[in-house]
Amino acid sequence: LPDPEIAPEAALAAGAAVVATGRTETPNLITNALVLPGLFRGALDVRSNSMTIEMVVAAAQAIAELVPPEQLIPEQIVPSVMDYAVAPHVAARVAEAAMKCGGARIERDPQEIEAQARLTVYEGHRPVPPPSHHYADLQEQALELHHRYQGTLEIEPKIPIRDQVVLSSLYLPPGIPEATRQILARPDAVFDYTGKSNRVAVITDGSAVLGLGNIGPRAALPVMEGKAVLFQTFAGIEAYPICLATQDVEEIITAVMNITPAFGGVNLEDISAPRCFEVEERLGKLLDIPVVHDDQHGTAIVILAGIMNALRLVEKQKQDVTVVLVGAGAAGVA
Repeated sequence: LPDPEIAPEAALAAGAAVVATGRTETPNLITNALVLPGLFRGALDVRSNSMTIEMVVAAAQAIAELVPPEQLIPEQIVPSVMDYAVAPHVAARVAEAAMKCGGARIERDPQEIEAQARLTVYEGHRPVPPPSHHYADLQEQALELHHRYQGTLEIEPKIPIRDQVVLSSLYLPPGIPEATRQILARPDAVFDYTGKSNRVAVITDGSAVLGLGNIGPRAALPVMEGKAVLFQTFAGIEAYPICLATQDVEEIITAVMNITPAFGGVNLEDISAPRCFEVEERLGKLLDIPVVHDDQHGTAIVILAGIMNALRLVEKQKQDVTVVLVGAGAAGVA
């Protein structure tokens, strides 16, 4: 792939003993769908600090050994991409290699990793351990929930992959190229054929987080996950937390511009004043999707709504009163 190519039939006729190809309709389908899910599952489960050559080779060995000797024939040198045992087995071997070469932050039993990955594949979500005890207070409960669930977000496919036909329609040729051709011919078709129309980037630099101040992008992540949960819960919007390791205006603007092809909207979150004003104003002019800053728009809007109803309550007109906003931060100014 792509055309022109040597077809498998032509290669065999020319004397090739074994042929592997990216064609979905032929044996020996070579696709990274066999590799990447399990590769990353294993690396993530031991919190690997890199992807080493040992881990890569372990993944290849794991895939190869899933074709038992009695089944090894010229038409089957790799397992089927629809074999749900592949990713769990690869994950276990990759995690084991990471621990052996010193690249893992934590130690875990590879068999436990494989069993948990298999359970995830068949049940559709990561297993969640039961509560360890009764919570003493709300803070302890919040910490326990974040730890048990390993964060508060997960991604689920809208269309379950049950067979090769569905998989080819969603990822592999020959199904997926047609959607890309439509977008190439008409760029706005990206809203019709992808999740862009229902996807928002929740972006922070960690400089003014939820009353906690300038705590940085890593510590801001639980708050950004929580914001994304609000989008999903109250409006059915797929929102993703993106925490930038910079507080430079130019770098923030560049980073946001570079990721927005995948998003239909941008929610700037917890960026301190006065930088937030420039970031929001310039991105609003540069991008062709809505850009909202949580305080300049979100908090300011609800303050305005409160003022409107306060005026209705006291039966006064806005032009007849003086309103004092204490504090000239992002929300107050906006």
